[in-house]
Parts: sequence; structure tokens; C-alpha cells
Amino acid sequence: MNEKNKYEAFKDSCRTYLREKAMLAKMNPNTEDPLLKTRYRFLKEDVAYTEKMLDKLEEKCGTNARLMVYELLIENRTQTQVAKDYQITRRQVQYSLEKWMDAILKDEEAHQEEKE
Repeated sequence: MNEKNKYEAFKDSCRTYLREKAMLAKMNPNTEDPLLKTRYRFLKEDVAYTEKMLDKLEEKCGTNARLMVYELLIENRTQTQVAKDYQITRRQVQYSLEKWMDAILKDEEAHQEEKE
């Protein structure tokens, strides 16, 4: 999977993160219904993936990086809004986002290669 596809997959997981987390909180993990068990497992994996990537981002790039990515990709705020809040330019937000995503996605790729 190329970098662009990885980034799009991460963005998709961020878009659904809050909704999936809320659904997960309402579900019974001990249900006997196999369909609900499977749904619970997939929701849990999706939420865990997003949280793992955000944690990795904070570890590699700092707390502000995590906060900005959370605001941009999960809360769906615009780059202009985020730039204004952090008193930087929209271009700086865009550049930083690209740099941060590159750092964590390449790190994730290296980790996957180590497993294989």
C-alpha cells in the first residue's frame, strides 16, 4: 500500500472514530449473538488502531501534533481554523500535517516489515 493510500485509510478511521467509540460504549462485549460479537470486535480494532496511531504521533512529534491532527481529522476542523487557534499560517498546518503523517506512516511500515 502506498503512502497516499495509507494516509487515506488513516483519515477514514479518524472520520468514524467518535461514532465507533460511542457505539462501542453502548455494546455488550459478552453478547452471545455471533454477528454482534464480530461487530464489537471490528469496532474495537478500528478504535484501537486510531488511538495507537495518535499515541505514536504524540510520541514521535509531540502533544501539539496529536492535538492538531485530532482537531483536523477527527473533529473535522479546517486548516484555517486550526491555524488561527495555534497562531500559525494555514500553510504551516498543511506542511506539518504532511510531515507528521509521513513520519508515523513510514514508522508503521517499518514496524510491519520487522514483523514479517
